[in-house]
Amino acid sequence: MAITPFRLLMPMILGCLIVPSAFAESGRADYDLDDDGLIEINSLADLNEIRNNLDGTSLYGDSIGCPVDGCIGFELTTTLDFDTNADGVMDAHDAYWNEGNGWEPVGTDYDTAFTSIFDGNGYQIRNLYINRTSTSYVGLFGYITGESALLRNIGLTGELMQVQGSIYVGGLVG
Repeated sequence: MAITPFRLLMPMILGCLIVPSAFAESGRADYDLDDDGLIEINSLADLNEIRNNLDGTSLYGDSIGCPVDGCIGFELTTTLDFDTNADGVMDAHDAYWNEGNGWEPVGTDYDTAFTSIFDGNGYQIRNLYINRTSTSYVGLFGYITGESALLRNIGLTGELMQVQGSIYVGGLVG
């Protein structure tokens, strides 16, 4: 019995049709690959999305792969760099430049505070740039609160790092 090219190609074609539907919006099939209850943050876009999920239970509105009891925070899986075009200058050519204001802190006040875990896993946030001199609660995280709010194992570094605000200003948290 001869195997026709159609029989060889059909499994590959079906695989292409089925696999994409199993992935979440960000292209991931599992947000908690190491099953520790912390959603992996792999990019600046992921970091930015945290502001829409301050309790740490989902990312991009999804929690695929989280434990039955749900996820409880986030963890870095790589070093992230705000000098996104790697030219050694923070300017309009970098993502999150925001017309010179730079990064908008995650959790901007008591009503929108970050309330979960953020574990840097020993990775770094490089070249964080914030220039919000008329804004309070300024840092990578602006405001955190609650018994479960915890920032750990993270470093901020880079020649281009600059964090400016009005009051309650810090690199990691305002």
